Amino acid sequence: MRVCSLFCGIGGIDLAFELAGHEIVWANDNDKFACMTYRHNFPNVDLVEADIRSVDKSSIPDCDIVTAGFPCQPFSVCGKQPKLQDLVDRISDKPELSDEDFTSVVKNVYDLIPPYTYYHYRLLHEQIRDAAEKYYKDKNYYQAFYEAMKRYKNAVKEKANISESEDRAIVSKAFGKDAVLETTANHKYRPNGQLFDIQTIENIEEGQKFLSMGAVCGGRNVVSHEEISDLKEAGLFSEKDCLDLLSLLSHLFKRLDESKKRT
Repeated sequence: MRVCSLFCGIGGIDLAFELAGHEIVWANDNDKFACMTYRHNFPNVDLVEADIRSVDKSSIPDCDIVTAGFPCQPFSVCGKQPKLQDLVDRISDKPELSDEDFTSVVKNVYDLIPPYTYYHYRLLHEQIRDAAEKYYKDKNYYQAFYEAMKRYKNAVKEKANISESEDRAIVSKAFGKDAVLETTANHKYRPNGQLFDIQTIENIEEGQKFLSMGAVCGGRNVVSHEEISDLKEAGLFSEKDCLDLLSLLSHLFKRLDESKKRT
């Protein structure tokens, strides 16, 4: 039978159907990292990387089975069973859905499955979460990133005891192989007691500097000098870019926490 897979993730459910002798003809997910893995696992499947709410129903091919990757929570007695029951009621015994039912099913499935941002926020550095929390929860990801960037810059300036006021100057003076802060101070040795190669250590030190400068130049300066509506509509700097940079700032904050001042 022909199978269309909604919220396919990396393809766990699809693999089961394939092993059972069915053909996966179409799949959808909006997480770019899951989609990268899915394409590797199923190179011949037509995968649409997009929010399901933006997908034109007429573009989905004919199929015999529609499957979706539900998380466990909605099936728990503590979960969202009423919404799940409404979903089942709408699709049971119906060989074809009306436009109204299709819209309702998509909305209910979306409500049942936590969006990417729910999991993303939980993995951010505590200082980034604290700085961005209000705007993140309001889905104002541009301001969330902007506040997190200020928190990071201020923390770098304080720990390095730097007098500069411009963001790029602060991070470029604080980080680097011969700069004020040494981010690899606690991690120079391999498990066998031998030192890592000096080039590896210098790469991480320089990486901290250039990644920090990239967050300033490619993120903070962009948001500061352009209208958010223009950036969003043009796709030049999207909400997803803001989320990605929040993840980067979390990594940089971890390195900052581990850093020591050079003597």
